[in-house]
Amino acid sequence: MSLTSSLSVASRSMEIFSAGIQVAGNNISNATTPGYVREQLSLSSSYPSKRGSMIFGNGVTANGIRQQLDRFLEKRLQTANGDLEGAKARESIYKQLESTLQTFSDTSLSSEFGNLVNRIQDLVSQPESSASREIVVRQGVQFATAVQDLRSRIDDIRSAMGVKVNDLVGEANRLIDEIHNLNPKITALESAGLLQSDAGGLRNQRLAALSRLSEILPINTVDQPNGQVDVFLGSEHLVLVSSVHHLKTVAASDRGSAITNVQVAETNQPLTGTAGELNGIVHGRDQVLGGFLDRLDEYIGTTIFEFNKLHSSGQGLKGYDTLTSNHAVSDTTAALNATDLTFTPTHGSFDIKVLNKSTGISTTRTINVNLNGIGTQTTLASLAADLGGVPNVTATISTDRKLTLTAGAGYELQFANDTSGTLAALGLNSFFTGTDSASIGVNSQIVNDSRLFAAGLAGGGPGDGQNAARLAELIDRPIEGLGGISLDTYYDNMISSLAQASASESALTSGSQQYHDSLSSQRAQYSGVSLDEEMIDLLKFQRSYQISARVITTVDEMFDALLRI
Repeated sequence: MSLTSSLSVASRSMEIFSAGIQVAGNNISNATTPGYVREQLSLSSSYPSKRGSMIFGNGVTANGIRQQLDRFLEKRLQTANGDLEGAKARESIYKQLESTLQTFSDTSLSSEFGNLVNRIQDLVSQPESSASREIVVRQGVQFATAVQDLRSRIDDIRSAMGVKVNDLVGEANRLIDEIHNLNPKITALESAGLLQSDAGGLRNQRLAALSRLSEILPINTVDQPNGQVDVFLGSEHLVLVSSVHHLKTVAASDRGSAITNVQVAETNQPLTGTAGELNGIVHGRDQVLGGFLDRLDEYIGTTIFEFNKLHSSGQGLKGYDTLTSNHAVSDTTAALNATDLTFTPTHGSFDIKVLNKSTGISTTRTINVNLNGIGTQTTLASLAADLGGVPNVTATISTDRKLTLTAGAGYELQFANDTSGTLAALGLNSFFTGTDSASIGVNSQIVNDSRLFAAGLAGGGPGDGQNAARLAELIDRPIEGLGGISLDTYYDNMISSLAQASASESALTSGSQQYHDSLSSQRAQYSGVSLDEEMIDLLKFQRSYQISARVITTVDEMFDALLRI
């Protein structure tokens, strides 16, 4: 091997060791940079040369500067990101719902309905007391108001999530564009994969964008040989070569509340699954909050109907001069059980009493409700005709398909013995109005005149509290529509189920956090910067550089000796 070759090997070595110092220095300077991936100088022995019978090595060759990255681990971490953020979003929604419910306070719905029942129980022994009646009515209004307030707060939470959804969609689109713009820059800098070096700074930026995007959406990535990365959302692509798809928000209505849904803009495909912060919010809004509203509506709707069924068959201290049904039918000529009434009447009958206010004499007429599928079925039109046939009663149907009954001058109307549930289904002589937690209220006629509260049964007189006693027992009576359990038990089960689901979600979040932390720890060990290791590399390259410089000095001295000969 000639002195010139030795000089060349030493010179090239100094360049490479200098590069190694620069790589180590870059790692050290980025030791605290979030998401930074450690770089490593890849070295290999140069191709040897042959002179005579001897083969000489030609020193070291730098293959490139590569990131120390476990791509399989990165994909697992991206999946863990989505699972964790989705669980955290749902857990947060559970906590908001539990806080809103104030389950253990004196203003819970169970307490409010219990207070109404207690006030009705007080009325049983003194049904003629105007003060006791006023208290019952006010407590009924307070219960309805508490239900509406709870429903309003939950609706507000669901609607407010639209702001967060909009923010996340905007952030996701910015990240998609960033990844799309970085792809060709990385490809160009790395010469489409021909070089052995990674565009470390640009790849770190793209990796950080992918990491954040995986927290928002359950993405899947595919690395290409030319350095680009394709990004998929299920079967939809977000970034693919030169094509890019974005997300968009779509205004919608669900359970009477304005909400914001998310779709892929170019294909109108909705988000699916539960992973990712966006899915977590949407799932929590629609399934957690929406699911609770469904159960709340079932509880309140059943309470309204069962309470009204008893109330509509009772009588107050006075009757009605006129009253209009609270609920309209979709078709006045269709059978009452075939219309879109929320509460469905059944085959049976009810009594209407027409009281002469001057004489105190009343006449009773039984109105049959034929809904057994045999013969002519009762419609709103036929019911109005039957009621209109009662002396001193006028029955009309309004343009919005509601039934109005009016007593003749000097008369008033009362009801009794409704075995069909027709009065409650239509909302005649009912205490509550509405059909669910969003629409519940108290009959304004009863609010204005508590004497209309039906505490008694037919013929009982002013001191009759029999119907009030039946109403007071309603909270503990098994309800067929609730699977044979009472209203009180149903509400307790509803709150208990919520607490269990919230605890399960918290446990899932904790497990997802531990798994995520474990993967993050593995990534930090493999791809993170260890200052101790970098100092060792720095010293190693420094000493190698110094020795290579010494080789050049030695060769130079040998050249001087040769020239002096």
